[in-house]
Amino acid sequence: DIGERDTGIIGKALEEITPSQRKVGKTINFAAVYGAGYKRLVQTIEKDAPMTNAEILEALSILCPKVNLKTITSMKQRTFALEMVCKQILKVFFSKYNGLSKWQTNMREIANSQKISVTPFGRTRYLNAGLGNLKKQYSINNIAVNNPIQSVSADCWMIGAIAVNKILT
Repeated sequence: DIGERDTGIIGKALEEITPSQRKVGKTINFAAVYGAGYKRLVQTIEKDAPMTNAEILEALSILCPKVNLKTITSMKQRTFALEMVCKQILKVFFSKYNGLSKWQTNMREIANSQKISVTPFGRTRYLNAGLGNLKKQYSINNIAVNNPIQSVSADCWMIGAIAVNKILT
């Protein structure tokens, strides 16, 4: 189970991982693969796989030992601690999967220079966004990473559906 295995990024042995930590691990995997930054990862964890303050402090003590935070008494402290954890998790994740980071950078460079996103099966999506508009630029960077991944997923699903249909007919 990849979600469980990558939860080890926070320094826990597989047999020590709780169901909520596994959920956080899955959230990290999907967010990182789809190109989320640490702030988006914080939002996603808070929404889809909330961590308790104790879990955040435990991860913080393992991943960021120089940060001396023993208790969380406010939302500001919680956000700070979770941001520190997410920054470090992404750093560790991309050092472990450095090919993914290189691929994401390459996809973003192509999208920004050529205004296209090309899938592994050769489908091209044209990106029409004006330069200088930060929101559109952010959108181009997201599409650059998301489009190829979602396209391959859809293509594989369709290939599987066609194979099943051949077997059944």
